[in-house]
Amino acid sequence: MTTSRDIAGEVVAWWRDLQPCAQDGHQLTGNRAALTRLRRAVTILELCTEPATITLCRKVSCCPETLARYALIAGVLAVVQADVPQTLARRLGEPEGNPRLSPLRFRKVIETIEPDEQLAAFRLALAKVDHRANVRDLAATLLEWNERSSADRRRQRWIYEYYQVALTHDFPFAKESAA
Repeated sequence: MTTSRDIAGEVVAWWRDLQPCAQDGHQLTGNRAALTRLRRAVTILELCTEPATITLCRKVSCCPETLARYALIAGVLAVVQADVPQTLARRLGEPEGNPRLSPLRFRKVIETIEPDEQLAAFRLALAKVDHRANVRDLAATLLEWNERSSADRRRQRWIYEYYQVALTHDFPFAKESAA
């Protein structure tokens, strides 16, 4: 059986394939055109028709019922420019009372239900942290964000991390991510 952790790993590989990066002294182009189209899309429906989204769906063997979920993932991850160790929720909050995303805006992210609103909310959150996030953890978050069995638990974890209740607590998806 395929787990969220396995799927998150496939999503990270897909994300890395799109990214322009230096390797062995040469600059690789990635797929700048696909990233641009994904970044410009403002609705889940637009993202569903993007070839890069379809490539992701093939990579993870998604079904028609989960196409919108993977379109959301593609649209959000397209704006991530760097993979870092800390989770997005932790980066958004600050222990000294000066969060990068205000508590009110954070609450709006947590409460979003409509996929188009989630796309906008997560992109705004990423802009607040200079488009840097733990890609594996963000992929796992987006996979579970609208899943009945795990959405509340994932949102509660985000609240816990945003307010940095326990700075030493590690979460499994974040450990394997940052390159």
